[in-house]
Amino acid sequence: MLTAAQEVNVPKLPQARSGNSYTALAAIARQSGGRRLLSAFDPPAGATAPGKPFLTALRNGSIVHLGWSEADNGGSAITQYRILRGTAPGSETFLAAVGGNQTRYDDTTATNTAVTYYYKVTATNAVGTSCGDNEVSARYVGNSDTGFTLAADPTGDQKAAPGNVDLDVQSLSIAEPNSGANAGKLVFKLKVADLSIAPPNRMWRVVGTLRLHRAVSTMLA
Repeated sequence: MLTAAQEVNVPKLPQARSGNSYTALAAIARQSGGRRLLSAFDPPAGATAPGKPFLTALRNGSIVHLGWSEADNGGSAITQYRILRGTAPGSETFLAAVGGNQTRYDDTTATNTAVTYYYKVTATNAVGTSCGDNEVSARYVGNSDTGFTLAADPTGDQKAAPGNVDLDVQSLSIAEPNSGANAGKLVFKLKVADLSIAPPNRMWRVVGTLRLHRAVSTMLA
């Protein structure tokens, strides 16, 4: 069974070449059950319990946004996904259940900022339930309004310590405030030990890579 289409045509498109490298565009259909392309990998005859979904977690303040892939249905439609949560690895217990056509869930009860929450998601069909070895963790690192901590560094390890306290970087965070003068902007905050004795013309540079993703929507007839 193909989740997107029974037949996929990959059109020939112009290729951009540079030396031995090139890029091309293709359409890919994901199989979620049934016989495989190669018979050696066919599942046992008849329906089986579903495969595990691939799980991701993004924590923003007291909310953990969970997302998962559509599980291999084993030849029988997925009826529900079960979300499990714990506060230690392997300690997850039932938190919620959603329909078989849902692949997202927001946990709004992750309110303890001192706790790292752990999650698993299982898939269920008429035959059984998938294994639960897709555990992910969601550690608190801030929120999008006041800032996510990107990096933290111990105090007193700057060059020529204990001097140069203005170069003793302690943390770097990034935020996108909802209100105020910087609403809707990306704001970087670099915290150092002491700025009261910074020499004239002192500079601090934040160097990184920003990746922008463009979503392309395709309709299959």
